[in-house]
Amino acid sequence: MIGRDSLVGGSAAFDNQVSLNRVIVQVTGVASALNVDRFRELAQRSESFRAKLARHEHFLLAQAQQSAACNATHTLEERLCRWLLRCRDLLDSDDIPLTQEFLAEILGCGGRA
Repeated sequence: MIGRDSLVGGSAAFDNQVSLNRVIVQVTGVASALNVDRFRELAQRSESFRAKLARHEHFLLAQAQQSAACNATHTLEERLCRWLLRCRDLLDSDDIPLTQEFLAEILGCGGRA
């Protein structure tokens, strides 16, 4: 789950030819897009940018590992609380416009067949 604090596809700057991500937009907002070739060029030219991007990718990996561990050890209610708190942080609002179907899908207890 990302929001205004992150980006999708950052590994493309390291010459990855295959996307490692699948993006599903669940909440309206503003986003920016950058041509992948321009993104790679920037990463090749700037050591500082490349280092920050590498740290960001490591952070996302650590976050995914933590999420997997939580999913394996915490109850459904605890996982729901984690998702709702993260959504609240990203939206900076108590209004969280997610459907019950989507919540069931991300929690692994229902969703689409």
